[in-house]
Amino acid sequence: MDEKLEIENPSALEPDTSDSDDAQSESKADDIQDTEELKTYVDDEIDDFTIEEKPEEEDPEDASDETPSEVPEKKKIPLKPIIISAAAAVLAALLVYGGGAWYYSSRFFFNTTISGSDCSNLTAEEASEKIRSDINDYKFVLREIDGAEEQINSGDISLEYTAVDGIEELKKKQNPFKWFIIEDETRNMTAERKISMDEEALKKKVDTLKCVSDSEQSMNGMTEKIRYSGGAYHIDSNGANNIISRSLLYDKIKAGIEDLYPGMSLEDEGCYVGAENEDRMKPALERMNTYVSAKVTYDHGSENVVLDGDTISNWVSIGSDYKVTLSDGMINEYVSDLADKFNTCGKSRAFTTSNGSKITVSGGDYGWRIDIGAEESALTENIKNGEQVEREPKYRQRAARYGPNNDLSNTYVEVSIGGQHVWAYKNGNLIVSTDCVTGDPTKNRSTDTGVYYIKYKERNATLKGEDYSTPVSYWMPFNGGQGLHDLNRGAYGGSIYKGNGSHGCVNLPYGAAQTIYENFPSGTPVVVY
Repeated sequence: MDEKLEIENPSALEPDTSDSDDAQSESKADDIQDTEELKTYVDDEIDDFTIEEKPEEEDPEDASDETPSEVPEKKKIPLKPIIISAAAAVLAALLVYGGGAWYYSSRFFFNTTISGSDCSNLTAEEASEKIRSDINDYKFVLREIDGAEEQINSGDISLEYTAVDGIEELKKKQNPFKWFIIEDETRNMTAERKISMDEEALKKKVDTLKCVSDSEQSMNGMTEKIRYSGGAYHIDSNGANNIISRSLLYDKIKAGIEDLYPGMSLEDEGCYVGAENEDRMKPALERMNTYVSAKVTYDHGSENVVLDGDTISNWVSIGSDYKVTLSDGMINEYVSDLADKFNTCGKSRAFTTSNGSKITVSGGDYGWRIDIGAEESALTENIKNGEQVEREPKYRQRAARYGPNNDLSNTYVEVSIGGQHVWAYKNGNLIVSTDCVTGDPTKNRSTDTGVYYIKYKERNATLKGEDYSTPVSYWMPFNGGQGLHDLNRGAYGGSIYKGNGSHGCVNLPYGAAQTIYENFPSGTPVVVY
């Protein structure tokens, strides 16, 4: 042994002072020649090693009674067995520690959980299989508002792992030399997992939950409680949140299962709502309120008409199946009434002739005309989108300006059948004033009266009928086959049209026809009286 043995009480090892003992000691030292003999010597000395035991303190009064011959007795403690036992204990501890480090070099520590699965003492491969198999016992518990519980089992939705990754990496986080440390944070870990489930099966399972069916029962007849007031639809649910939102419930359950939670409280997760927020009721109310939020202001000059929710609400209905309907028939009726109000086509007009007479002209196809079909479609879209717009109706035909009696501008062509005369005004200025020849009334070919407009213009046209074919230089039809055109006649005006009139057209001298053609575009009103 290289280390120096220090003794607390050196006198305990001092040999006896007798001559015989000294001689024996010297003789023994001389005989020691090698390590084995030295070791034997030390062992023998340790065997003789004694420690003087400290005497107990005595009462001073008893000290006088003690005889000088009474000396504290020495107690021998064997040191060798103690050392051997300690060494054995250390060796055993080292063997256990080393064995544990070796064992856990390839296995997870005891009390190791991975993603909720007990993976104690398992290899990475075994742990992966354990995690996969544990999902078969998975269940998701629903705690409901009345204290009842329902659950969804993994088998109900074909829940399984598609992947359990990162187990090897998790094992590397555990230092095998720390296997004995109970509080090691690596004893509770989460693996990278991917799961799959049959979402259609989950939806069906949610639909069959008792809490869902009870909620649907509570909604029976609720659509009949919808009322329109203050520009919006409302339903009185008394502020109670006791109806299941099926969509929200499904989303919460799906998210919980994806994270493999043990369950949830439906109330804590906000799955209970008021009747107005029930899955079918909420979108139905939103749709209805979108409809009545629409506002359409029809601009027709000084005659503006406003359509808003107070009227639209009469067109909206909801069935027991929560289907919201916007009445096409009522929209058609409204647009037809609007057309009666705004249309001027074919209606009587007050007109002041070039001779200063105030007359009423009826008939014809000039004027405002709403396209009922197009306006119905446009209005329906406005309502369904909840739009607030100001616009014109969809017109099939337009007049020069707004107003039932003043939709003629100061640009027009005036034809007097009785006077057999034509005037043409452009921006209020008289451009043409000429005699004419109109249709022959004696042969049922009279020119029709009314307010029309030039449909189009054509140069060098040939006019054909059952018994005629007439080429003209300027053709401007305004009423079917009746129109303004040039025709070389010997005379115009007077009573020529009676017996020698046209087939209904207005015959003009060449120059007058040319001037009208060149100054008046298609769409120009033609007033015939």
